[in-house]
Amino acid sequence: MTKDKSLGYNLQTGRLTQRLECYLHTVEVGGSNPLPPIFQQMLDELPFIPYRLPARDRLLLIPFCHHQRHWADTCDKAQSIRSFLGAEIVHFEQCTVLTGFMGYPHMLTLLSGIQDWRNKQLFFLGTAGSLKNEALPDVVTAASVIMTSQLCPAFNAEALDMIPITRYPSRSVITVDIPHRETLEWQNSTIKLGFDRVEMELYPLRQFYGRPFQALLVGSDHVGESVNAAKISYAALVKKFTEAFTCLMECIHE
Repeated sequence: MTKDKSLGYNLQTGRLTQRLECYLHTVEVGGSNPLPPIFQQMLDELPFIPYRLPARDRLLLIPFCHHQRHWADTCDKAQSIRSFLGAEIVHFEQCTVLTGFMGYPHMLTLLSGIQDWRNKQLFFLGTAGSLKNEALPDVVTAASVIMTSQLCPAFNAEALDMIPITRYPSRSVITVDIPHRETLEWQNSTIKLGFDRVEMELYPLRQFYGRPFQALLVGSDHVGESVNAAKISYAALVKKFTEAFTCLMECIHE
């Protein structure tokens, strides 16, 4: 196994901190404009084909691996590990794992550097907040329908279907780009539309991928004024995150 030194992220909290980190990254790169689609269009118009990195036929995307010890043990079984734009590309026999990114701008930029990524079988493991007062880190859900809203203005389209994983309850998910714009008014109107999970990557990924895929989300925090972050157990999140990771690896090996 070969391994390059990776920058990576060292978060010890849940999705809320991830979303704030994503916001800083988005502003630094291009404000609220979606950099990756523009970047992809520029690549398509070039008179030559830029070098892209190879990947297995099954591609698992994980913004951040919360169980670092378990992930390190898993990487010991990898065939190779490569650092790429602050993230890691980890090749196993049956799949490639892309991890260490924050939000859809970073994610889609990374994917634009992967050979033929739209023809891979895609899987996703991330975290999501609950719009209702119900999802603590001991809840794993499968995305069944995803939608965006006015909080993600670059992607304004209809709801898109996903492939649920029957082992876990299915939920409708909405994607936003900047967390501090999540107001109580927005929260209540979104719940009335039938959505009860919020995250920052799935809708752009589903739109650019062009077809449904399987995605698991681990509950990490609540959206609302009454949230007490101290009640959210990071140890419980890590435990359920590892469980969800194992489930997706089983799906990949089927």
